[in-house]
Amino acid sequence: MQKTLMKSGLCSMLVLAASSASLADQKQSQTQAQLIETTSKTIPDQGYRFHASLGAGFGSVMGGQYQSSPTGTTTIGSVGVGRRTGRWEWDTNLGWGYSPRSGLDSLGRPVSIKIRSARADFSARLRLTSFLEVGPIMTANFGADTRFNTIVGDSVATFYGGGKAVLDIGQAGIFPLQAWAEALTEVSSFGRDAINLIAGVRLSLPIQERRVDVVSISQASPRRDVRVVLDSKKVFFKTSSAKIKPEIQSALARVSGHLAKNPNDWDAIEITGHADNRGPKDYNDRLSLRRANAVQKELLSAGFDPQRVNVEAFGFSKPADPSNGPKAWAQNRRVELTFRNVANAAALEELLAPLNLGNSKKN
Repeated sequence: MQKTLMKSGLCSMLVLAASSASLADQKQSQTQAQLIETTSKTIPDQGYRFHASLGAGFGSVMGGQYQSSPTGTTTIGSVGVGRRTGRWEWDTNLGWGYSPRSGLDSLGRPVSIKIRSARADFSARLRLTSFLEVGPIMTANFGADTRFNTIVGDSVATFYGGGKAVLDIGQAGIFPLQAWAEALTEVSSFGRDAINLIAGVRLSLPIQERRVDVVSISQASPRRDVRVVLDSKKVFFKTSSAKIKPEIQSALARVSGHLAKNPNDWDAIEITGHADNRGPKDYNDRLSLRRANAVQKELLSAGFDPQRVNVEAFGFSKPADPSNGPKAWAQNRRVELTFRNVANAAALEELLAPLNLGNSKKN
């Protein structure tokens, strides 16, 4: 029988130990869960974009068959799609261009060239800064209507290579706005050399923004009590008055606003009124209660739950200095505020510091 009881007691102890360990592990896990937070964050400048571009510039055709190289303007319009990923952006575009040229042929006769062409391009660029990216570009121009003076020439395809720079310049509503410039030279013909220098603007529409999980690990600041002692001589107008001075009212209103804005950063407030040992006990009890209630009224001005504020009056039953004399009486005439379990104690103390309320202590 005794052995049975011993075995039963031992089993009970083991069960209790296991339960305690389980509760400890659960509490530790909850603490760790509070310190590690995973959020999904949108990165607006990464992902796919649809865009439309307009550009204009200068072009020239150089070669042995011309005495004076045909030069003129170039105008293009295009639409396309691109993607930003990491520090790189690529895009591809389809558009239409018009390039009139004029010059002299090898015999000195005027030459007029008008090219209307479809255009396709591909560019990959590296982001050098948060707003500037540069990289190579390849274009293909398909001459749908090429006129030499009044003669319509054959449709030809010409290919260009060069560099492109894109600069972020602002936002038009939800549309990112960019300026761009490109320098191109023809790579499809060895008998002539054509160049284009073009600049323009581009309006984009994000069509798939990138979302990433951001894991933040932070050490929660310890919660603690904050205790403040209000010198009645600085807070109230008269020796026997419970009317608070205007500058103290404003200071307590700021504290009240902070508490109402951060209701989860504190648990409760304890307000205690005290008096010195001069005068009748009943009178001092009533005076200390009136002063504590006056402070409570100011603290509740922002409208948080009054059930979280507890008011007590002790008269001269709990003196800060049990001796007699003006110095002891001044210390004993006071109102004490204790803010329980404050999460961001430094912020609260910063609001209390400019009040010049007397002694301030941290528990």
